[in-house]
Amino acid sequence: MNILILYPLLLAVLPLNILVFSIYLCNHPLQWKKLTGLFAVIVFILAYCYVPKGNPDIIAYYKELDDIKGFSISEISMYFQDGLFVEHIYLWLISSIGLYRLEQAITTTIVYFIAYYITFDYYSDNQAIYCSHDIKKVFIIQILLLPFFSIVNNVRNICCFSLIMLASYLDLYKRKRSVGVFVLYFLACFFHSTGIVLVALRLVLLLLKKHRIFELVFLFLIVVATLFYPIVLELLDTITIEASGGILDHIKIFVAKAHWYVDQSTDYYKELSMDVYSTICRVIAFLGSSVVLFSFNSNKYHNGSKQFVMYLRLISAFCIAACILFKAPNYWRFFTALIIGFCPFMLNFTHNSKNRLIIEVLFAFVAICFFVLHIIWSRHITDYNKMIILLFKNNPYTIVIDAFNLLST
Repeated sequence: MNILILYPLLLAVLPLNILVFSIYLCNHPLQWKKLTGLFAVIVFILAYCYVPKGNPDIIAYYKELDDIKGFSISEISMYFQDGLFVEHIYLWLISSIGLYRLEQAITTTIVYFIAYYITFDYYSDNQAIYCSHDIKKVFIIQILLLPFFSIVNNVRNICCFSLIMLASYLDLYKRKRSVGVFVLYFLACFFHSTGIVLVALRLVLLLLKKHRIFELVFLFLIVVATLFYPIVLELLDTITIEASGGILDHIKIFVAKAHWYVDQSTDYYKELSMDVYSTICRVIAFLGSSVVLFSFNSNKYHNGSKQFVMYLRLISAFCIAACILFKAPNYWRFFTALIIGFCPFMLNFTHNSKNRLIIEVLFAFVAICFFVLHIIWSRHITDYNKMIILLFKNNPYTIVIDAFNLLST
């Protein structure tokens, strides 16, 4: 039976959706495009039904939506004064509808869809090399390593990073250097200011492509910046203190963000960062990034994707520095971007290794540990009981009805 015929029913019943999606994907991984809608709905409903507890980021985002409700886009721009016009349009749309949960649901779905697309598109391109069991294992590991509750709460930063990962995948692996790809880079940078980091790494790649020595220079600079970060931030402050207008304002905001990540954050997230589970997750992210940086430098792992793999290694170097420097657990945003891009290339790593079974078991063990630790850690920010109740109450049809009711009032 064509899976598309069942879509109307599956969209209404989440457990049935998950069951059919899982079974069909396991048996027909090359039909992943037909399952895109089901996967997107699963993620969307899970994110939409998330109920915060304590004082996570999403609470502040709800307050922002309350503050700007009824504003025009120009008024929202004046409210934030950060030049991130893509973010302003997005917030205007959500606040105009009035369903604040859409903010977390849409961005989380974008993140997971991009991870899903990159993983299965890469497998489709290389199906003659890898068997279907390989991609199933990789996809499960990827899902386990993506920190769902952190992604739901973060909203904009990780969505920005995922858009850049998609653009870089299309740019560096698929060789699609079109206007559309450039627009993806552009939109991401004006959705969240830290997008400039990943775009800057893409520009660094242009130098590495021409001269290998630049790779060593870049890694050296990362080490220096990590060891002497107070001096580096002070230097950036001096350069941008009088900055005004256009891209300079954007850079100034980025420098302020860097200060916040490294030194300030909030008492709430500093407290969470001291949690033993969070500390172990940080160690896993550090070790995982180190594996990508130091183990993926051989051409036998590239399989025609040398430039994209090099880009992933640059991100991993930055992620290692973030794991060391960031007092709050904001390093995970860079690690998640790495997981989105790197997981399909694990196929290369395991396929070409003499100790394939050991490596696969190790990857699976680490992924399971990370997932369990993330679930335990998320007890601080998630009301699981209320979330489960909402999962039984909501589906795409009820959400559309709620949106129309709010718009008509």
